[in-house]
Amino acid sequence: MKESYTNLKKLTSLLSDCQFHDGDSLGKRLGVTRAAIWKMTEKLGLYQIPITSVKGKGYHLKEPLILLDEKSIKQFLEPDIIKQIDLTVLESVNSTITYLKQHFSLDKNSICIAEHQTEGIGRLGRVWTSPFGLNLYFSCRYQFHCDVADLSGLSLVTSIAVLKTLQKFGVAPEIKWPNDIYCHNKKLAGCHIELIAESNGACHAIISIGINVNMIHFPTKINRPWTSLALETNQHFDRNQIAAILIQQLFRTLEEFTSKGLTAFKDFYNHHDYLQGQWITVQQHKTLLEGKAIGIDDLGRLLLKTKPGSIVPISSGDASLSKEQ
Repeated sequence: MKESYTNLKKLTSLLSDCQFHDGDSLGKRLGVTRAAIWKMTEKLGLYQIPITSVKGKGYHLKEPLILLDEKSIKQFLEPDIIKQIDLTVLESVNSTITYLKQHFSLDKNSICIAEHQTEGIGRLGRVWTSPFGLNLYFSCRYQFHCDVADLSGLSLVTSIAVLKTLQKFGVAPEIKWPNDIYCHNKKLAGCHIELIAESNGACHAIISIGINVNMIHFPTKINRPWTSLALETNQHFDRNQIAAILIQQLFRTLEEFTSKGLTAFKDFYNHHDYLQGQWITVQQHKTLLEGKAIGIDDLGRLLLKTKPGSIVPISSGDASLSKEQ
């Protein structure tokens, strides 16, 4: 699989000029047969990548496609970050979360990034739609030297790291509690946290992040309003650079969170709070709560001001905007 993905990366790099290339020329440049080139183009077709084949002219991509590559990502990383991580880049996986539950380093923070997920996991058990080669599907198994109870607000801090990453690419997103990133009332990115306690008092967090990057067409499986960096900026992005900036921003943010706690981030969060001052509903299992969102407390719980005037702290649930009453 690794060799196959390596050749696929080389092929898409050659085709990303969006010009025609014949199979013989491509085979010579990659050191493979023409039949192997045909098989790779067939795979791209199965991944729903818009590739065209014209007899006598060859193959060409309708849009640039630079695939994720470990060396390319590390070129953008600072040396002290590279020392802390064990990075794996995969062509396809059931989910990056599941992968890190089974494959991880004991002495480094393990990161898995995939081009495609067959069983991507979102919040509340939802499926995270994961088309090949368009977005960023990222998970990090990060070790904390503290008890699980000390990690209240981790999802909010992760969202802040994602937001700061996205700001570097020309958008002005907001955080929708507890861990979604919105831009112009549409979902741009999301986070998912799973905590794994250890007997020695430490714990691991599998921090998963999905960012819509170069996706411009509407996948039928997505039933909520969404957007992408490409749609927001009318640009095509190198996901290797985005991955590297995300890794660095996440690690810097987690270091500050470990030493200072959530309170160090509350002002920044409040300034980018999508729900702040809005009349919302929060679904909790079979219970539906309604009120005005007035920020978060020191534990990262959503503060909901209800009609009678009481303030209810909410630790989990699915929040959505509603008409103010």
